[in-house]
Amino acid sequence: MKKFIGSLTMMTLIILMFSSCGTKSEFQKEINATSKQSKSIENILNQLDINYNSDTVINTSNNDIVDGMDKAWEAYDLTNKDGSKYLLILRKSDKDFTAVLDSENKLLSGIIDNGILPKLFD
Repeated sequence: MKKFIGSLTMMTLIILMFSSCGTKSEFQKEINATSKQSKSIENILNQLDINYNSDTVINTSNNDIVDGMDKAWEAYDLTNKDGSKYLLILRKSDKDFTAVLDSENKLLSGIIDNGILPKLFD
């Protein structure tokens, strides 16, 4: 009986471990990123003291500054619970981090040029 309970406990732990590994965060789902990509971006946001959590709203950006943006890039608006807004720009092909801008379109981190955001250079 002890062997059976031990085996059952071990199986339960293994099932729980694998089921939690496959769970995508809301951030991953919204930007369609892998776990590694998502963690990399979230680390950059943390370095900038941008508090990303489950209350953060993520939408594909309709900001005027992304108008005419090169097709190789994608942009997301991040809006925190406190109302802080940021623009996240990623390379489409691999979701690689490119830049974060604040609500006034000032570059906080990363690199951009007129191929990515032509309106920023008008």
